[in-house]
Amino acid sequence: MDPLRRFMRRAGGLCLSAVLVYATSYLVWSRCYSWGGERIWSFYQPPAGLMSIDLPERYRAPGLTPWEGWKRQERIPGLIFWPCIRIDEAVTGRIYLPTYEGVVCFN
Repeated sequence: MDPLRRFMRRAGGLCLSAVLVYATSYLVWSRCYSWGGERIWSFYQPPAGLMSIDLPERYRAPGLTPWEGWKRQERIPGLIFWPCIRIDEAVTGRIYLPTYEGVVCFN
């Protein structure tokens, strides 16, 4: 086997492995460590509804409300995993909270 074919084979294997690790990390985080139910979910618990007393302080930064801090923190995994989020919404019907356009009642 010539060196170019060997390189292409290894590169293809590495790319496939990277995609599998990416998809698996999304599935684990969105299914096991996320906030929400079976219909609406987010990576981090929003500062609303029944929550621990220190939760709003976790998201508070100088000049930001807890909601703005939550949106800032939620934006990072939302950008990293946006292809997975779109596929997940289409396949399972689960809705990612920051992209939801409706009204949410936290009780």
